[in-house]
Amino acid sequence: MQNWKITGIIATLAIVLSLPLYLLKNRHMSGLEASSKIQAAAEFVGRDRCLNCHREEHNRWQGSDHDRAMAVADETSVLGDFNNATFTHRGVVSRFFRKGAHYFVNTQGPGGEMGDFEIKYTFGFRPLQQYLVPFPGGRLQCLPMAWDVEKRQWYHLYPGEKLLPGDWLYWTNSAQNWNGMCAECHSTNLKKGYDPEKDAYQTTWSEINVSCEACHGPGSRHVAWADAPPMARSQTVQNYDLVVNTATMDAGEQVILCARCHSRRSQLGDFNHQYNDFLESMVPQLLTESLYFTDGQILDEVYVYGSFTQSKMYSKGVRCSDCHDVHACKPLKEGNQLCLQCHRSDIYDTRDHHFHKQKGEPGEPIKTGDKIIEVGTGAECRNCHMPGRYYMGVDYRFDHSLRIPRPDLSMAFEAPNACTQCHSNKTDQWSEEYIAKWYGIRRRPHYGTVFAKARRAEPEARAGLIRIANDALFPAIVRSTALSLLSSYRGDARERTFKRALEDELALIRISGSGGSHKKSGAPVVRSGKRCAHGGRCQPCSVGDPIENRGPAESLCRGSGRVQGGHALFPGFCFCRTQSGQHVSRPGRYGSGGSEFSEGHTD
Repeated sequence: MQNWKITGIIATLAIVLSLPLYLLKNRHMSGLEASSKIQAAAEFVGRDRCLNCHREEHNRWQGSDHDRAMAVADETSVLGDFNNATFTHRGVVSRFFRKGAHYFVNTQGPGGEMGDFEIKYTFGFRPLQQYLVPFPGGRLQCLPMAWDVEKRQWYHLYPGEKLLPGDWLYWTNSAQNWNGMCAECHSTNLKKGYDPEKDAYQTTWSEINVSCEACHGPGSRHVAWADAPPMARSQTVQNYDLVVNTATMDAGEQVILCARCHSRRSQLGDFNHQYNDFLESMVPQLLTESLYFTDGQILDEVYVYGSFTQSKMYSKGVRCSDCHDVHACKPLKEGNQLCLQCHRSDIYDTRDHHFHKQKGEPGEPIKTGDKIIEVGTGAECRNCHMPGRYYMGVDYRFDHSLRIPRPDLSMAFEAPNACTQCHSNKTDQWSEEYIAKWYGIRRRPHYGTVFAKARRAEPEARAGLIRIANDALFPAIVRSTALSLLSSYRGDARERTFKRALEDELALIRISGSGGSHKKSGAPVVRSGKRCAHGGRCQPCSVGDPIENRGPAESLCRGSGRVQGGHALFPGFCFCRTQSGQHVSRPGRYGSGGSEFSEGHTD
């Protein structure tokens, strides 16, 4: 064959083969580029990047409690009356007004002096809306006046308190500081940015409200995966490269995801969505006497988690999304239909079960003073099994421990019951007689009976606490509370219980076990006059005892609900006189700074 023909054939083959080779190379490089983007550290990208694929979820989220958790104060967000409206509390007249597009309040400020303060942000929107005022050091402070959305009027969050400028609860002080107290659960990717040397904040967020990435984590890697051509999407990434994939979560994991904000807890640092365990970033509060009644019902604001984890539903694998639309922040169904998703209507939604009239049946409402209970209230599942309490004046929250009404426990120790919540003109004895008539006289033992004795430091409670702490059939938060109470006792059985707790499979049990394992058996008991870690002398107090020289130390105690209005709320707390001020603490447990008494603990 002639040379020129051979050359022509080779050239033709080169041209024919170069095009697919070029396309293959480009596809390979595109895949590498997409893969490198996916492997980069995840960053927050904002909810607008989620819309193309998740518009339905976004539409349900719009206008929800999460969407309106916080906003810049403007015409679209402010619900309160700022048209020169006035509100008077304890002789102080506050005036709410506008200057152009800006919102102001004239009220008492630092030192008690009147002044004009600009509202920069709204905080929540139902059933009340609060307002944030900027102060030096990057601080935002919550006004003590809030807007009642239903009644459309201003009201004071602490109507029974005369809060002086030096009080911890006074609105310009630490208790009402947004940065340290509230911020992390009302915005997305929030970093507190506290500088202890300057005593100042440089708080930042990626989105001002609770948006997609607050729960699902930073979405850049997921967006990069979704934006890549289908054939170029990595097949090795898990969960579509989501940091948090809620679709594959089990019930416990979902509850923990929500617990990050819906719990009363101690924060260990800025939240990281990649923590492997809840306790790596925060420690939930146990069933302490300042937060819960003796039987575990809600007393103070505890934000659901500590209640729900006590429930039988939680132990059976029920999760938040079984009852709540997590995007719209509303119940999935109304009334008893929510419970009848799982519970048989022919058994539980009947007169034979609840013994009350249904809504619409003839009858008279219960009237006690200004309180009116309409006919049909007693037939609603939640009113008997989730009796709630009002917080922040107008915010009614249901107890999520989902318990059976127990008037007998109300008679045994201070604990509310659903019966007298409606029948407030009746006694616990009256309620118990009807419960026995309807359901029989048998009552299961309750851990609250042991906790009541332990809170009074009665010696016979020790055996019960050890039994509860070692019994895996009890909820983890109950077992952990038993360990916490057991730390005030001593003895070999107690020591063995704490050592066993350190080997428990549940992290909450282990961390509770560490709280008492270092204390030596036979440590001396703190009595009246013993010297405590503050260097002062401890004196026992009773409920209502005056706490003298109100100051910073008492303010610390106020934060835990120990002191109110200069008086002790609970019996058995020590009153310590020190060079630095007054301290109130339960004998042998902790001082206001969290330090233990130097001479042991109560038996």
